[in-house]
Amino acid sequence: MAIAVLPLAGRAVCIGLYSFIVDKPSASSAEEMTALKLLIPGRLTYAGFEWCLKLCILSFYFRITDESTYMSRGLRITFWSIVLTFVGIILATVLECRPLSMFWQYDPKRAIPCQKGLANLLTMAISNILTDVALIALPIPMLYRMQLSPGKKLQLILLFSVGIFVIGVTIARLPLIFDNSVEQSSRSMWASIEMATSCIVANFAFYYALLKDLRDGHSNSAATMSAAAAFSSISSGRSPSRPNNPEPASKKTRRTSDKILLMDVKR
Repeated sequence: MAIAVLPLAGRAVCIGLYSFIVDKPSASSAEEMTALKLLIPGRLTYAGFEWCLKLCILSFYFRITDESTYMSRGLRITFWSIVLTFVGIILATVLECRPLSMFWQYDPKRAIPCQKGLANLLTMAISNILTDVALIALPIPMLYRMQLSPGKKLQLILLFSVGIFVIGVTIARLPLIFDNSVEQSSRSMWASIEMATSCIVANFAFYYALLKDLRDGHSNSAATMSAAAAFSSISSGRSPSRPNNPEPASKKTRRTSDKILLMDVKR
């Protein structure tokens, strides 16, 4: 999750400088061109932040899942889908204007079509929706197989489905942006809303488990630790056994802590 701070800070700098320049009452043509140049790294770092959060959620899924299960194969497919969609966003951003210098060419009438960044907008929106749907759907079969009451299963499915809010924001912002003639101010505002929503969604399971733990006064911590030790048998459908090749201590610690988090959520 910490790596997502880098593209977040990069976007804040780029969009902040862009807004500072275009809001000046007497910006020169050179300053206007500089502002347009800042939009390219601003849009790429925006995508980088969103995709870092997706990889963070996927990493959590990897650590709570047995490596031999069908879900592990689905996670690998989703990982490469996330990587390829991010590459597609980069290509759509830098290849929309050919040559690239046309993107920051000064035009007082703003009549150059590729400067609106429609390819970036649509490619990112479609990729965002598809990858979010995959991240929502992945854990549902595993949760369904758990030995829990129907009410608990539904509660966990709803918990892992909060990503629907991000999809809703993505779908809602497109017509609103087009209604504003794809103005950058509208795009920046909705991008900020989507980033905030994504950040909340990516950390929702942690905050949910934390609130439950605080509510219970940490009374179930010992039970949660013992339950986490057997979680691999829940996710794989097999009885727990001693592994032939034990994983490194640091990796095992991260995996156990994530299983403890999920067990806290289940309580």
